[in-house]
Amino acid sequence: MFASRPAEPGDVDDIAELIYIADTGINGVSGWDLMFGGPRELLLEKIKWVYLHGRLTGFHYSKFMVGEDEGRIVGALAVLKRGDDRLLGWWKTLREMGVSVPRILSLAWKMLPFVLVNPSIPRDTLVVESAAVFPDCRGNELAAEGLKHAYERAVAGGYRRIQIAIVIGNDAPRKACEKAGFQVKDEYRSRLFEKRFGAPGMMRMVLELPEA
Repeated sequence: MFASRPAEPGDVDDIAELIYIADTGINGVSGWDLMFGGPRELLLEKIKWVYLHGRLTGFHYSKFMVGEDEGRIVGALAVLKRGDDRLLGWWKTLREMGVSVPRILSLAWKMLPFVLVNPSIPRDTLVVESAAVFPDCRGNELAAEGLKHAYERAVAGGYRRIQIAIVIGNDAPRKACEKAGFQVKDEYRSRLFEKRFGAPGMMRMVLELPEA
């Protein structure tokens, strides 16, 4: 039976894999590859550290919910508000990881292609990020359940809309969001992003919430 719940520190192995999947472009390159480089096993260890300790980033376990089927984690997503994933938070987190200041500046430059197409978060908006399902589990209820969770949080918090950024050309999540009532509002394109990730950019999809 499918069920959803808040993420916990003990989910770190599964959610690290899902974070990597969610951040991977059409050409198979992840933002984590771009930022750190190295073998996948090493990248997953870095993701795990941020998931457990990066409270000032959008990848901390407190931001996630997981979907389970028969007790197995099949997918996850994060729900963020403005300020949950600021550059200053990343700076502090990377310093806590032991990354030197010159190295952080180098990483920031490497992430420029993503920064160029990443939509900003308005104050009255709740954002769904890092949504992913294990490949052998796709087709279950996680997408609908996750968006329902985001909707309930947005209404309870008095937000006016829910936003999600999707890689242009990634049709499966776009169609799932359209089915839930989201509409494409903007597209952010960059040749540099396309060169690195194999897609022209990101689209911002929005679900407007009814006024109270």
